[in-house]
Amino acid sequence: MINWKIINDSINAATQSHFSFTQATPLAGGNSNQAWRLGGYTELQAQRSKTDYFVKLNSADRGAMFAAESAGLAAMAATHCVRVPRSIAHGLTEQHSFLVLEYFNLASHGNSAHLGTQLAAMHKIHAGQFGWIRDNTIGVTPQLNNRSADWIDFWREQRLGYQLD
Repeated sequence: MINWKIINDSINAATQSHFSFTQATPLAGGNSNQAWRLGGYTELQAQRSKTDYFVKLNSADRGAMFAAESAGLAAMAATHCVRVPRSIAHGLTEQHSFLVLEYFNLASHGNSAHLGTQLAAMHKIHAGQFGWIRDNTIGVTPQLNNRSADWIDFWREQRLGYQLD
């Protein structure tokens, strides 16, 4: 059973507003996590507006995966190259880890060619090293991000080698 109250309370704490969900709709998609559209209303300064969130759920032991995904989305947004969903909250219920994101209606967000151009621009940003500040996942598979000055070494050991092992 999903504890929507804890998730709702996390949204309220993160947004410093009052969100009241009215429906949780399961969404089709990937096979790594459950995906939900959480619909309801936000009340802020005596104004009420319809609000939707995208919620990802997994087992309670996957909390670090969602914390890393939240940090990754923030890092991508900071490049100002590509529009990514804003991470609202992440945490744990008794049975689940969760990640709450801004809901995108993908049918109304641009085109694939424009997205490809934005992703290419983001990948042109040089950091001086390969890797990242923390390990994360690709799906539910751990993805190591130990820093390396050499792309070939990084790819061989942190990506291909790790996946093959």
